[in-house]
Amino acid sequence: MAREIVDLPRKGRSRYGHGMREKRAAEAQAKGAFACWQMSGAGSVGGQTMMGLPVLARLRARFEAAAWPFEPWREARVVLAEVWPSLIAQSVVRQQVEGEIKDAAQVRVLAGKIAGLSDTVLAAMLDVTEPRALTEGWILGLGREADLDCRE
Repeated sequence: MAREIVDLPRKGRSRYGHGMREKRAAEAQAKGAFACWQMSGAGSVGGQTMMGLPVLARLRARFEAAAWPFEPWREARVVLAEVWPSLIAQSVVRQQVEGEIKDAAQVRVLAGKIAGLSDTVLAAMLDVTEPRALTEGWILGLGREADLDCRE
């Protein structure tokens, strides 16, 4: 059983007083997405985020990359964007190879879908209009799942 830490509750309904929503606008729109506050347990997006931030910083510096949607992406050679493979869950199920680890299949299929987008469609995805996206972040393709989940 997980140990409770004073002032760092694991359950969302126990967190209060910080003035922020439990879920970002992107997570609220992405059915089944976990809150970025979740630091441990199944679906611990927060823990994954904390581990990934130093890597993101190194990638930004090394490749002079833009961290989308927070930084201008149009002139960047490399754009680092948040993705969520569950946006195309059915494509992953259809294309998963027998014995393949689910996470590996998700990355392979989603990367292939993004790589296959036309410049016009990709630019439209990057030009997100959600007002909270610039302060909270966004998931690439959210709201445009049909563009990603085209039938093979």
